[in-house]
Amino acid sequence: MKVFIGAGGWAYYPTDQEDKLRSYARRFNFVEVNSTFYQIPRLSTVRSWRRRVPRDFTFAVKCHHSATHVNELKPIEDTFSTFRRMNEICHLLKSDILVVQTPSRINYNDKKISDIKNTFNSLSLKPKLAWETRTQGDNPIPRKISDLMAELDITPIVDLSKETPPQKTTTLYSRLFSRVDQGKLEYDEEDVENITRRIRESGANTVYLAFHGIRMYNDASNFQEFYEDKDPWSSKVPR
Repeated sequence: MKVFIGAGGWAYYPTDQEDKLRSYARRFNFVEVNSTFYQIPRLSTVRSWRRRVPRDFTFAVKCHHSATHVNELKPIEDTFSTFRRMNEICHLLKSDILVVQTPSRINYNDKKISDIKNTFNSLSLKPKLAWETRTQGDNPIPRKISDLMAELDITPIVDLSKETPPQKTTTLYSRLFSRVDQGKLEYDEEDVENITRRIRESGANTVYLAFHGIRMYNDASNFQEFYEDKDPWSSKVPR
């Protein structure tokens, strides 16, 4: 099992050095690029990201919101154009994962599911798709959507601090958010042990953990230290 541990971006990484990405990459082996959700970067900028990290450093790229939130994954040219650009960015970063996040407002009726299926079937992507289906409240992923993910070999994104994957998968992707609503600004040892247990139970070969929130760098670092010190897989954490 390969486990990649990091956070949702490097822009706020605390360092005295001018280049935050270089400094971040000395501490973690993985980052989820969230800025691509808001703005599609110049390819020259993307190339500079790749040059500034070690060869074995891993990026995941979050898909631009025009495909997911504006077009809601409709099978139209604007959606396909966005995915082509995301595919190019993933190629330059040598990224194996493209993160797709859809908003909770989507009504997953039969027509919508058919449209989304047509969109994904029409794509020619090198990276694997990982899909976060946001729902209202704490509702689980709709069964029709989890079935579609299984059919199309799309990785369902979950928050392992509070839920288990809806299906067995060779690739596990988790976006983890500290639960400020419960007065928890960071993960404690019990949280870390629960996350680790769910990783074991998933049976995955490759695991991506992207921590988010105001203490995401501390959470990622604490989990990494726990994992290396106490977990029998620690020797398999890429460095």
